[in-house]
Amino acid sequence: MRGWRQLDSLQQGLLIGLVLGVLLAVLARDLIWIAAALGAGAVTGSVVARRRERARAREHATRTGAPVTRQQRRQDEVDQREFSLRAASSYHGRELLYRGADRSTVLERVRAKVPGLAEERYEAALSDAVAQLERLRWHSLERRAKNIAEARLQDVLNAVFALHYLNRRFHRQHLDDGIVPIDLHEVLGDLWSAEQVEAALARSTALIEDGMRYGWQPDQTRLHLDELAARHPGFNLPSLHAALAWGYQRNR
Repeated sequence: MRGWRQLDSLQQGLLIGLVLGVLLAVLARDLIWIAAALGAGAVTGSVVARRRERARAREHATRTGAPVTRQQRRQDEVDQREFSLRAASSYHGRELLYRGADRSTVLERVRAKVPGLAEERYEAALSDAVAQLERLRWHSLERRAKNIAEARLQDVLNAVFALHYLNRRFHRQHLDDGIVPIDLHEVLGDLWSAEQVEAALARSTALIEDGMRYGWQPDQTRLHLDELAARHPGFNLPSLHAALAWGYQRNR
């Protein structure tokens, strides 16, 4: 029985066909039955093998999400190309919007990343990407204006921290959106002197860098906040939380 299970479906079909062919040949006294039964066994074994292979492929697809049929594989390839086209259009679209590149140069770069598409597809993808980038930039500017307005309602120490923290933590994202860092003296200079802003800036930098020393530990957040508060008096709880959260994120 173990030897039978070790045979593949085609071998099993051939063996069954051979046995049946021999029996029929003996009964009919004609050796042609051996060949006929062997052929039938080979066909049956081949069909069973294909069905088992498809069943294994479906089971693998259920576990991993891999495409099964040729149509599914083709669709997966199309989806991957579309994703690559959107990613390239978004990346190079920033060059068009914020870095002075002309549209023909940007299209050429996108085309080099994802070759083989119709020209109108590149044009449409780049236009969609530029529109999306402009929407993201508008949302970033709207959020930035809200952050500045909220900071101006705080004392100088926490106001400076809030904006300096945004500048440091999200400067790369802002630059990608064509937004320069917030000028603290420009947005807070009517409320506090340059000396007050600079002093608060130095203390805010110290708090941020101190927060970078921390890694997240279960049930230790309260202790970490208390330690930061003791070393950096005057900062409110949201400022301490922000500094600590960035340290947790950096050291996870």
